[in-house]
Amino acid sequence: MCVTNGIHLCCDLLLPVGTVNCVQTLKATATQVATLALTLTLNSIQTLKATATQVATLALTLTLNYIQTLKATATQVATLTLPWP
Repeated sequence: MCVTNGIHLCCDLLLPVGTVNCVQTLKATATQVATLALTLTLNSIQTLKATATQVATLALTLTLNYIQTLKATATQVATLTLPWP
């Protein structure tokens, strides 16, 4: 008979094979889930990085187009002759 913390046990301290197999399966599944989560996280980071690059490029293009439009408008305004009263 085994004694644990002063309590008499009427069974062995070894786990049944089914319990051991279940624990091993849970451990393997947890490893697979962790690996999948890491892969998905890395893919998300790469997608976000690519999207951020696209947004930055688009913002730069829009800004340059806006500057060119302002320049053309300023040139047109500068060449206008206003009637003098």
